[in-house]
Amino acid sequence: MRRRISGCRSLALPLLRQVLQSPDLEPDSHLHTQKLLALAYGRSARWEQAVAVLEALHCESTPEAESLRQLAYAQKKAGLIAASPA
Repeated sequence: MRRRISGCRSLALPLLRQVLQSPDLEPDSHLHTQKLLALAYGRSARWEQAVAVLEALHCESTPEAESLRQLAYAQKKAGLIAASPA
């Protein structure tokens, strides 16, 4: 089952990127699609791309606590910030 889910994620990425290119996309739908794209990048361990999408999302809207947490986590996984000491 894991293989199937992984394959679905790899299919979702180009579809989500294509949706974001649509000039008819409503602003709320655009933000939601960006969140889904960042999530898909994270699930695919493509942390640098997840960071880029989350940073763009924060520039376009007021950041929510959960999306800030997701950004920090993606930055940590991408090696952009050091892990905090235990």
